[in-house]
Amino acid sequence: MTNGNNQSKSNGINNHNHNDKSNGSMVIGKTFGRYLYESFNHGNLDELFRPGQQSIENYNLTLAHQRANCALDMYLGENNVQGGIERFADIIDEGPMESLSWAACFVIRAGLTLDKDDIERAHKCLQHTAKMCQKMMKHSFFDNISKWIVAPNYDKYTDVEIFAESYYAQQLALSIALYAFETNSVFTLIKLAYHLRGLVRKHNELWQVKKRRKLWQDEHARLYFEAHMRFANGMINVVISHTPPKFLRIMNFLGYKGTETIGLNEMNRVAFDLNAGYWTKMAQLTLIYYWVYGKPHGENVPDDLSLCKKLIEAELQMFPQSMLYGLAKAKIEQINGEFDRAIEILQGLVRAPNLAIAYKAFYFELIWCYAIKLDWNNCIECADKIRESKHSPVCMAYLNAVFRYVKGVDDKNQQLLDQASEEFERLPSLRIRHFGKTMTTEKAALANAALYFKKGKCLVLPVIAMLYSGNYLMFVRDHDQLAKLMERCEREVKLYEQDIENSHYLDNYLTALFYKCVLLRRQQRFVDARKNLQFILDSRDRIELETSIVPMATLEMGLIEIEQNNHDEAKKWLDHAEKDFAGYTAENFVHLKVYAAIRMMGYKTDKEMANKEKCNKQTYHTMA
Repeated sequence: MTNGNNQSKSNGINNHNHNDKSNGSMVIGKTFGRYLYESFNHGNLDELFRPGQQSIENYNLTLAHQRANCALDMYLGENNVQGGIERFADIIDEGPMESLSWAACFVIRAGLTLDKDDIERAHKCLQHTAKMCQKMMKHSFFDNISKWIVAPNYDKYTDVEIFAESYYAQQLALSIALYAFETNSVFTLIKLAYHLRGLVRKHNELWQVKKRRKLWQDEHARLYFEAHMRFANGMINVVISHTPPKFLRIMNFLGYKGTETIGLNEMNRVAFDLNAGYWTKMAQLTLIYYWVYGKPHGENVPDDLSLCKKLIEAELQMFPQSMLYGLAKAKIEQINGEFDRAIEILQGLVRAPNLAIAYKAFYFELIWCYAIKLDWNNCIECADKIRESKHSPVCMAYLNAVFRYVKGVDDKNQQLLDQASEEFERLPSLRIRHFGKTMTTEKAALANAALYFKKGKCLVLPVIAMLYSGNYLMFVRDHDQLAKLMERCEREVKLYEQDIENSHYLDNYLTALFYKCVLLRRQQRFVDARKNLQFILDSRDRIELETSIVPMATLEMGLIEIEQNNHDEAKKWLDHAEKDFAGYTAENFVHLKVYAAIRMMGYKTDKEMANKEKCNKQTYHTMA
């Protein structure tokens, strides 16, 4: 295992001197979302947003950033996207930041609804922002030509001209997000690639500004600009470092590289060291969701969520109805195995009248809490609520089908089984391509639906399989709950045990046995888990359809060795799982888990350095 310092890095926790962070209340109180209440209360927001205070010719960055800070409180703390739209509607022609904040409202709404009209309106708002930025940029013919010959003297630019470039980059980033919502056509994919190319160029130019500009008219302007650069650099590194291996190799070949540690260090700097308004708040929110979603579901459950919990509680004291912080609090309870408490929080969010636009996210999380409790009735009820969701309709329909199937099997209810079959049958018609490809989760759902019919309308432990893929089984701490899940697996193992003697193919038996092994590992019964996993590996020639079982069993062998601190043996199993299997349904899932396990042991996973050095021997450098 890695040492304490490396573990804190992998969890995204700030690695400065401990004394600097010992006074948690000081850090939180000073930097986390107090702008609306420190500077402007609700009574004088009218004055802050009064039209006529700004103009392109006489632009006040301080006022623009105060408005943006308050807007972020409205969006994130009060769930008041419509309030932001109304506040900024009369001042969008005063400057690019006002227009950008206004456009962000529509982008948020478009992301929540995926409605074509909302997406189109958001595009128009971003086009307006781009025009406002261009009005403030340095546009002389000599400046444009000289950029291609020699680096400009950025000290000759005004703060406003520099920020016009910064706002333009932020507008490009929002445009890319908007195109990502609708990348189901080649034309949209081309537009996304064009904007991404523009963003990379603009980011490189702004990077040079940060390095070369020494004279700033206002220290707060310099702070906000530095925060923007560090936030962007952090996001780039974190996203690339968690890119699936196939895409990662392509990105490395094109020259794009990302290191998780560098990304987290940059995010920590913005979140805890720079008091940079909305950038600080967004960095902290990014880290919160990295802790409660990225790490637990993509890798391994963080050992310490105390700082994350402090940040969330601080915001909820001020904004008790916040959707984002309420959801994050429910996730922490879920990760800690407190599923009843998570259900209570999520049900409260569902009932909140001003959160209807995002209720599908709450029902989605409720599904997994009920699934772990094997409460099929509530699973079906929640799945019905999100059945027509535009966010991955294949996955939503698959959830409906699976829960009806398991309930129908348990109760011998043919009506539910027929409904499940109808849902499985309609899945291919719901497929949506993103970036020209079907998402991994949707691809798995479609493959399992096809498997259902190939096996005579039968699936083996489909809910346990979903819980395993989403890493939810790692959240179960209660021994009684683990025992209930184990009982269900053992029932399936006994059901198909006769196939060992009576059938050439053992797909059903080996599938049930595999998920039993996963729970054996959770119960730390490593000897039994190894024995059964080895049986699966030895029986690979008797698998016809369940081609993911053998590579997943190989992965589990490696994870068992890690838990017993046999890192050399673990590395062999993990390398075997990554390199010696291909073309199976769960390939991306296995590869991500392999990379996460390798990083957890302290090895680098960068393409050029993989299997050569340990992370705890590598010195990383962030931006000066």
